[in-house]
Amino acid sequence: AAVEEERRRSAADTKELRKRLNEIVDSKAKSASQRALAGEEVEELRAALSSRERDLLNLQGDLTQRVKELSEAVARHSLLHQEADRKLNILRSKTDQERAKYDIHLADLGERLNELDEDVKHEVTNRLTGLEGELMQLRGARLSHVGESQQATQELIMQHHAVEEQLRQQSKAAVQDLEKIVQEQLKRKVEDRLRQVERTLEEQPASIVVNTAQDSRLESLEKDLIASRMQMEWRLEESMGVALSQMK
Repeated sequence: AAVEEERRRSAADTKELRKRLNEIVDSKAKSASQRALAGEEVEELRAALSSRERDLLNLQGDLTQRVKELSEAVARHSLLHQEADRKLNILRSKTDQERAKYDIHLADLGERLNELDEDVKHEVTNRLTGLEGELMQLRGARLSHVGESQQATQELIMQHHAVEEQLRQQSKAAVQDLEKIVQEQLKRKVEDRLRQVERTLEEQPASIVVNTAQDSRLESLEKDLIASRMQMEWRLEESMGVALSQMK
């Protein structure tokens, strides 16, 4: 803009100088001094005009160079702008393609997610139904097992009482039988001893001989019988305890 303004100002000055030069050339000087002054002024004006023209030519050359540089810069900028537009269009195309792929993938994921949700819902529902059925079966089996366990426990208790009573009766009968056996043995021993004493008295009527050794044997026999009876009772009680432990 500054160069253009300077060019216009130089052109105006040149036009003004030419106008004055023409006026001077066309005018007729009345005196030689005036003509001489007019010639000097014309030379000065010509020199000034030539200087102005040279400046104008230099300015036009500079302006032409600047215009050329600006044109080249505009061309480079246009090329860069075109390249940028081309790359931008490529990026937009790739972006649109990626967006389309993303939208398709997103829609596919949405469908798969819905399918998975339905599958999970069905699986959870079926699993819950199965667990509820198993729970009901376990509850029924538990109640049945509890009833059977109570019934079996009651039967075992009754059997235990029956066996205990049976063992008690058997033990009582065995003790009674043992007492009878001991009494019979003692009775036979006493009767044998009495018969022996009677025979001794019949054989020796004059004197009564007390046989302390035989009395000691009789007492020892009675002690053995008592010990045997106690041992038998202890064995019966031990057998009954073992049977009761096995029943428990």
